[in-house]
Amino acid sequence: MLTENRLSRLNVGPTDPSTSVAAVFDRSYRHLSIPAQRTYRLLGLHPGLDLSPALATSLTGMSTDDTATALMELTRASLLTRSAEGRYSLHDLLREHATALAERTDSDAERRNAIQRLLDHYTHTACPAAAMIRPSIDELAIPLGEPSPGTVPESLTEREAARAWFQAEHAGMAAAVLRQPEGELDVQVWQSGWALSGFYYVRGHMRDQVVLQLAALGAAERIGDSAAQVHSHRVLAWSYTGLGRFEDSHAHLTQALRLAIATEDRIAQAAAHHGLANLAALQGHHDAALEHSRRFLELSTAQGSRIGVARALNAVGWYHAQLGEYKEAIEYCERALDACQAVDSDLRPHLEAAVSDSLGFIHHRLGRYERARSYYHLALARVREAGSRRGEGEVLSSLGELHLSAGDPDAAREALQQALEILTDIGHTGADDLRRRLADL
Repeated sequence: MLTENRLSRLNVGPTDPSTSVAAVFDRSYRHLSIPAQRTYRLLGLHPGLDLSPALATSLTGMSTDDTATALMELTRASLLTRSAEGRYSLHDLLREHATALAERTDSDAERRNAIQRLLDHYTHTACPAAAMIRPSIDELAIPLGEPSPGTVPESLTEREAARAWFQAEHAGMAAAVLRQPEGELDVQVWQSGWALSGFYYVRGHMRDQVVLQLAALGAAERIGDSAAQVHSHRVLAWSYTGLGRFEDSHAHLTQALRLAIATEDRIAQAAAHHGLANLAALQGHHDAALEHSRRFLELSTAQGSRIGVARALNAVGWYHAQLGEYKEAIEYCERALDACQAVDSDLRPHLEAAVSDSLGFIHHRLGRYERARSYYHLALARVREAGSRRGEGEVLSSLGELHLSAGDPDAAREALQQALEILTDIGHTGADDLRRRLADL
């Protein structure tokens, strides 16, 4: 076995096999209690850098108290490290040692059940919390069902707690999903993709989003879930658009719309039209963008989607503005701002940020600089409240342009530099334009 061969080559002494790294680990392991030994082996199945006590509880399937006792024993034996934040991690070599032990000691079924509990913990914690991170246009209901026995999901009821959980767990969750062979735990794979999509969007993790959603799409296709396929196609389109891969984006949006029409899912159709509008506008086709947005509004209104109506009103107003039709633009965007009030307060910052940004743009174009500045500052406050780095970078860029128009190049340079740092960090295609813009100042 590769793992054992690597460990066996790492010797503390040149000739004595009893002092090899593997032998040292084996001695420490043999002195553990049976529950701690089992916990150690199963921890090796988790591919993330660290994990919380709650996640460890689901992974082992033991009680919270028994898991805590086992974790404490492993820490005292120096087989596990506990951080100041209370999270636990294995050194890479210890992980390999634990994984090798699990492969020798635990049956395939036992290891598969542990991985299922791990993914069930992730999905049953993340899916209910995802709407607090970013509102979903399609309002797709996730049929979670019951978690597997021994799984103890976490309950997150506040946005800040949800945001902190995603920040701590997203890398390990994605790694666990991507580690699954095709056809293994496909339901949990696509549900994980759905749950992480909003966090990845607001944090600007577009490349990670593509990798994860391709796995989620494959899983959704294997289980024949059309709604899940539509969602993954749309998320892939968002990501490809942000990466400047417009042909790939259009292909996924077209497929999403085709599937949504075939299943008569009007909310999913509305969301696909929204994506097509955005893509058309980026390619300079504002008339087409406006038509897609009108269809988006019609479908959202017919289905009574409050989130969809607020977004669609803003989209129609925005594309009127792109065409220089500012009277109509203000009318639709002010209606959108009113529509935001009908949306649950946890979701409102995302929507109000987008509408305020639109109104800032419109008043900027009309030469109403103070009013534009007021709307941009409101948008900036809302994107920061929502935790959207992508949104923050885009609003700062718009604010910088406003400062230039108002004759304040120093303030403009500061805002544009902040925007550049954010958009560069998240890999946004707008970073190159900003870099050239700053070079010209």
